[in-house]
Amino acid sequence: MPQTCGRCQIFNWAENTNTICRRSHGRHTHNSHYSRVSTDADYVELTSKLTSETATQDYISEWTIFKVLDTLRLTSTGLDSVPVWFLRLGAAVFSKPLSYLFNQSLATSIVPLQWKRAIICPVPETATPKQCSDFRPISVTPILTRIMERIVVQSFLYPALLTLPPNLTVADQYAFRPTGPTTAALI
Repeated sequence: MPQTCGRCQIFNWAENTNTICRRSHGRHTHNSHYSRVSTDADYVELTSKLTSETATQDYISEWTIFKVLDTLRLTSTGLDSVPVWFLRLGAAVFSKPLSYLFNQSLATSIVPLQWKRAIICPVPETATPKQCSDFRPISVTPILTRIMERIVVQSFLYPALLTLPPNLTVADQYAFRPTGPTTAALI
């Protein structure tokens, strides 16, 4: 039976493999499999984008950060190991520096490297998985990454999708929209 850390109990599904949990300081085949199938050999890193906005513009207010931190629900921590209870408890103190950090990230179009790293937990797609392709990867990113992603989607992406330019019609588009589930496409 593979070793687990207690947090990644999903590894118990992969019997008869040399899969070992990342927290057990071992190497496992799931990471090799996921990196092999999700790596683009033709990827070219983009150059930094010059923005016309100043770095001091407030895209996200301190109050918005406070509301999100104060209402966080229990969730898994990422590689930074910052727990939800800590962020909720210090919401009043953390909201100002986090709003500055989020605004700097948006103004400069740079996401901190720590926010791009994730714990990959394999979830079985079949009742008795036998090989790596029988699992799907779930990326557990740091909580701060998820907070910023949620705020950006709610503040920028949803309003952009709700107020489309007149020359752009997406009447037959149902996925990735804030209103109208994909089942509405069947009607």
